[in-house]
Amino acid sequence: MTRYKYTPEMLAQAAAQSRSIADVLRLLGVRFSGGSHAHISRQLKRFGIDTSHFTGQVHNKGGRGIRKPLTELLVKRPEGRRVPGSRLKRALVLQRHLASALGVAWA
Repeated sequence: MTRYKYTPEMLAQAAAQSRSIADVLRLLGVRFSGGSHAHISRQLKRFGIDTSHFTGQVHNKGGRGIRKPLTELLVKRPEGRRVPGSRLKRALVLQRHLASALGVAWA
């Protein structure tokens, strides 16, 4: 009889509460080094544990990011703190679009 460090019950419970293999590793207290990711993936497959609810490789795939409102992006920041240019551009384009939709002249 083969003895496993992580029983099928432990893996099934961790997988049910997780959205990814990385979440399973965190719940089991396994370090992210060596082949631990591959090992746990193989164990989940070996025991036939359902992982269809996992969201994929991207950490927030399937979820939506929370965008900050324009009023938080378009303010002067303390020295050394900056907002990435892509976020500023998106905010300014959106502000210009909203202004034209409302009939307000863009300055």
